[in-house]
Amino acid sequence: KSRGSKPGLERISAALAELGDPQDIIPVIHVSGTNGKGSFSYMTASVLSAAGYKTGAFTSPYLADYRECFSINGEIISEGDFELLGNELIGVSERHQLTEYEFLTVFAYYYFYKKKADVAVIECCMGGLLDATNVVKKPLLSVITGVALDHMNFLGGSIGEIARHKAGIIKEGCPVLAGKCPQSAMKIISEKADELESQVTKVDYRKVKIKELSLDGMTLSHPELGKIRLSLSAAYQKYNAANVIEACRILTENGLRIAPDDIKRAFSDIKIPARFEIISRDPVVIYDGSHNPDGAESFESSYRALFGERKCVLLMGVMADKDHRRMAEILKPSVLCAFTVRPDSSRSLDPVYLAEEFQEIGVRCGSFDDFEDGLKRALDTAKAENAPLAVIGSLYMYKEFKSFINNLLLN
Repeated sequence: KSRGSKPGLERISAALAELGDPQDIIPVIHVSGTNGKGSFSYMTASVLSAAGYKTGAFTSPYLADYRECFSINGEIISEGDFELLGNELIGVSERHQLTEYEFLTVFAYYYFYKKKADVAVIECCMGGLLDATNVVKKPLLSVITGVALDHMNFLGGSIGEIARHKAGIIKEGCPVLAGKCPQSAMKIISEKADELESQVTKVDYRKVKIKELSLDGMTLSHPELGKIRLSLSAAYQKYNAANVIEACRILTENGLRIAPDDIKRAFSDIKIPARFEIISRDPVVIYDGSHNPDGAESFESSYRALFGERKCVLLMGVMADKDHRRMAEILKPSVLCAFTVRPDSSRSLDPVYLAEEFQEIGVRCGSFDDFEDGLKRALDTAKAENAPLAVIGSLYMYKEFKSFINNLLLN
């Protein structure tokens, strides 16, 4: 049962204590960051599985089914286990008045413990300091994939305030990996790490270079690993790959066995849903869950790297609390025309309002109350214009999108 969002870790700490503190028994890689934490978590879990570890992964939000949040070696939890464990934990949840997300977090830690996972990759939902996942005392590694402006009504209106939340996952004497962080954010992360005597590694993105890029993926080069094939086609995944490679180096220094071949094998066939996912080749249809200006920038530069000056038809829906005006401005150079829809969330923005924002900056745009109608119109327009269709703005549209797209492509 959902009790909304309530700050504080008291309830979840008490619930986990009742279960024997499973979060402190399984080795945890704790992942925070404004963007890229989902891709980082998928990729790292995939590498650890390839290295022979029984690897749990807790990611959010789910795209179509709660069960997707919990996987071991890439397999999501079975319906049977989900029901069994849910029934076992419901009393704990009621006693401690857990919110929905707190319950899912307790579920994740307990599930991986019960299944005797060798290691678990645990992704923060939002922020870090007060995120329900932030109950682990001694993570193998604390990861901050990057810091940019997002969730400002919860985390604060400046990079510094947001960085303080992300740095809240740093624990005493535990190594830290910092990805794409502006200098002001890096300063805060470094200060927090110094205070807790934790060593920070800043990722050097110059090490990873894209040699080839296509809809089939990319070839990367790395000074230690040589040539690497990555089966993802968004140029922005280069940064996530660099984060993962550096994380593996730190984990290896801290006792895990990860060979270069494990990384290469995992990267060569990884699939990450809703992150510049190529849904169709003819016509080209791409789904990308970028939901803030930083994500829109990553999408736009990745789109350009593949398609150059060729413009796309855009289908977009966003949450009302995002800087959607800025997102529209960032996407504009690559957009032929746009259609707006409403994602399946109580926090979503009225599509009429988003369409007006596009029109104000000179982009032809129509809005649709019905998602299927909007998708059909966008797809028909893309076919008529011989343009790629890009669906962007939120992960909350993915389930609805997937339920309609195949039928529409067949017609």
